[in-house]
Amino acid sequence: MKYIIVFISFLISFNICAQKNGEWIKKNSEGIIMEKGFYNNKKKDGEWSYYYDDGIISLKATYFKGVLNGESLRYDLKGNMIADLHYIDGKITGEQTYYYPNGNVLSKGEMENGKENGAWKYFNPNGDLAGYVKYENGIQINELSKKK
Repeated sequence: MKYIIVFISFLISFNICAQKNGEWIKKNSEGIIMEKGFYNNKKKDGEWSYYYDDGIISLKATYFKGVLNGESLRYDLKGNMIADLHYIDGKITGEQTYYYPNGNVLSKGEMENGKENGAWKYFNPNGDLAGYVKYENGIQINELSKKK
């Protein structure tokens, strides 16, 4: 009986130690970092960085208790930022900005619970305003129109 109690205690302590806590780095087979961030009680917490197979950044995201919460920056295969997104409780909410690879704004607008809302501005690759599109609860209300 004494050995059973010792064995069960060992299993419990091993399980507690195996929990994901603290800094986490995941590498591919070539040793290139693919993910880097922190776990708190087995859940992603704080800023996380994700990388393409060649080591170029693909995403920086902020988590709270395992759920996207805060700013999320997305990058293309060359490392150019292509989106500046914001999350609340895992849903894309607030002002969102998308970029051309040259760094100029492609589109900008508000989202609520993952759906476009209000007037979104669209731009040409040279940065000139192309026009506006209005959305209500994710549904496009009008065609692209140029307002002065």
